[in-house]
Amino acid sequence: LHFRGEPCPAMWKMKHGARKQELAAALGGGTVGFACERQADATLDALLEQLLRHCVADDGGAGISLASLRADLEAQVAAAQKELQQQRDKRRQQVAPRRTALALRSSIRLQEVLTLCVAPNGPINWILVTPHGALLEAGGGSIEEMREFLREDLVLFGMLRMAFGGGRFRRVHWLFFHWAGPACPGVTLGRGNVRRAATKAILKPTSIDFFANALNEFTVEIVIEKVRRYAVVDGNDAQAASCFSVEAYEEAIKEDKAALAKEFGVAEEEGGGEGSSGGGAQLSLEEAVQLVRDKDSPFNWVLAAPC
Repeated sequence: LHFRGEPCPAMWKMKHGARKQELAAALGGGTVGFACERQADATLDALLEQLLRHCVADDGGAGISLASLRADLEAQVAAAQKELQQQRDKRRQQVAPRRTALALRSSIRLQEVLTLCVAPNGPINWILVTPHGALLEAGGGSIEEMREFLREDLVLFGMLRMAFGGGRFRRVHWLFFHWAGPACPGVTLGRGNVRRAATKAILKPTSIDFFANALNEFTVEIVIEKVRRYAVVDGNDAQAASCFSVEAYEEAIKEDKAALAKEFGVAEEEGGGEGSSGGGAQLSLEEAVQLVRDKDSPFNWVLAAPC
């Protein structure tokens, strides 16, 4: 892939273009080339059409179609996202001790954590309760931390405060969360689900409903997209829809974790946000290329600048 931004000055295009072969070698070369000057042109369909033409020219393209290429790629992406999420979960489980509300203050009650979660800048950004309203746990580590308490054999309800950005640019939305584990027995499922309305009346206010019955349905990216769509449809935040990003979300989590440390009298955590990328920012170009070219690696793309 060779991207040359349309508004990029001609001198820069010439200067950077001279290093094309050098970068191609650093990236390990490729069998199919794709060049464009606008982000809108770098679409999945355009890339697959180029790949399909190559496949047809190479071996006749027997049994290969645009639909089959798309289906194969989507399956690969789903598997990669699942593996990356498992890696993130494993890293979190290796961090001890827990910095959740009950772990830090065993006497804390549901009404207290609700007050802290409803506050736009409060130290608690998620709560989980049983169908009968008993506090299971709460914390300030948002989605990744909340996922650790979602048992496959339970029905649970919760509140999730999704914040984006920091300081006066911070935007906040509250979600009502409904979890029905994939291994939940039928009787437990029925008895739990019937308590939805009563539990929602306790966990308020919320403006967005979110349901999941598998961990791969409850990820940072999926929830952010849900909030972004709500903001656009609702109309109140339409102009700021582009602000709902993983980076803005992680910026807000840093503030939440600092507030949690202050509220519970513990030291602030070292490091940044949750790290949705799986740690790729610490890789060298050579290491990143090796990961992308490794068929068993979940990473499937890398971008490099010529400078």
